[in-house]
Amino acid sequence: MTVDLLKLPPPSPVLSALLSRVEDPRHTLRDLTDVIRVDPALTAAVLQLSNSVFYARAGHEFATIDDAVLRIGETDLVRVVVGRLSGWVSRGDTDGYGLARELLWRRSLMVAVAADELARRTAQPSGIAFTAGLLIDIGKIALGASLGDHADEVRERMSTTDDDFATIERAVLGDDHADVGARLAAQWRFPDTIVQAIRYHHRPTAAPRLTGLVALVHVADIVAMQCGAPVGMDDLRYTLEEEAVQTLALSDLDLDLIGAAVVARYQREKALFEA
Repeated sequence: MTVDLLKLPPPSPVLSALLSRVEDPRHTLRDLTDVIRVDPALTAAVLQLSNSVFYARAGHEFATIDDAVLRIGETDLVRVVVGRLSGWVSRGDTDGYGLARELLWRRSLMVAVAADELARRTAQPSGIAFTAGLLIDIGKIALGASLGDHADEVRERMSTTDDDFATIERAVLGDDHADVGARLAAQWRFPDTIVQAIRYHHRPTAAPRLTGLVALVHVADIVAMQCGAPVGMDDLRYTLEEEAVQTLALSDLDLDLIGAAVVARYQREKALFEA
């Protein structure tokens, strides 16, 4: 089976432009503002957020995108913009994975929060980590309907083999969601670091080089599941690769603290995107 990636609507071109700016270590807050201001709807959303209960000051209303961005700050700005522009994650057909559309979005958001917490503790770029975590399962949107059409074969393989789910996907469909997601990200001109993180998020040791971001999103995916993120029929088939934990130099205590922080932050992050 060949997946027609062109059938999937690309996200706003503002998203790829923003990610490219964030990845540049020389970027400034003004660089990000310049990208956002070309999208009227996004500008309005940022202004609305800056005047919400999360950021508003008594008697002070922000009327310009420059003031709003200064008030929100880069970290929350990137998270909110990426979340708003990635809303199509909740509109894909993922029933084939046993995960309703809204549940995929909630799971993706929890993985993103876990990735952000890991980035803070391992000196990784927070905005890129959050984005990669949010997008690791975009391939499921492309494959969900087709997988549902082969549900009986999938269940049979799950009951008769110990293969991880990516292996089952490839056997049934000729593709797996991680590789399809990476091809989508590349087609949409996302930074290569995100493309590789999506491609290897279930098998980081298969990457040509086990980079910090690849290791980080792999660990974030498992942490999110342990924190109660919605799971589909595939998720429990994946295990934590210790090499990824070692690459990030994380202790068991670090993982426990990160898990607690994810649980504490998740509802606030969800409210930010719904503001």
